[in-house]
Amino acid sequence: MPEPGKMDVWQPHESLNQPFSVVYSIEIIEILFSIIAQEVIIIVFVMVIFDANANGGMMSWPKALTVWLLIVIAESVHGIIRELFIAPTIGNMAARRIGVLTGAVIIFLITLACIRWIGAKSFGKQLEVGSVWAVLMVIFEISLGLLLGYPKERLISDYNLAEGGFMVFGLLFLLFSPAFAARVRGFDEYSASSHGTRALNDDRTFGHS
Repeated sequence: MPEPGKMDVWQPHESLNQPFSVVYSIEIIEILFSIIAQEVIIIVFVMVIFDANANGGMMSWPKALTVWLLIVIAESVHGIIRELFIAPTIGNMAARRIGVLTGAVIIFLITLACIRWIGAKSFGKQLEVGSVWAVLMVIFEISLGLLLGYPKERLISDYNLAEGGFMVFGLLFLLFSPAFAARVRGFDEYSASSHGTRALNDDRTFGHS
């Protein structure tokens, strides 16, 4: 139990029980690059599988996975800023909860900017992209946590609603973010169909005038 009046701030594993410093930050960056390199190998494997089963559509898996890497880099910077400046002030669990919300905003903005570039127009393709993103994100988060020496209980608590973990909501948002972004940008099948119907009606109206 924390002492009265003191905030319950989570501390790293004993081997990492030291204040953030330039050296420690460099170590974290090195670990991040190491994990991203491993993820790239997984990404190449996924690309081979999905490209082999491609049906000739316009969606690009290399682009989709490149966007995922952009999301990971942005979320990693976001996480470092959270641990450095927010967690020491309001406590680790509260910072992680807020981080899920701000992280969702980051994910949505990146996806919104890149959804047309990815080319996932159907809801099925958008869901495929979101599913791959979510699985890769879980692998990334757990791998990073283990390499940083975080206890398993801490990693599990992020996904446990009973313990106040909001990561499940973050993953659900990541899963559906391509569909949300496509709808907002008018890049989904429904929007295209509506636009086509309006254009046809306009042509008919113009022809009868």
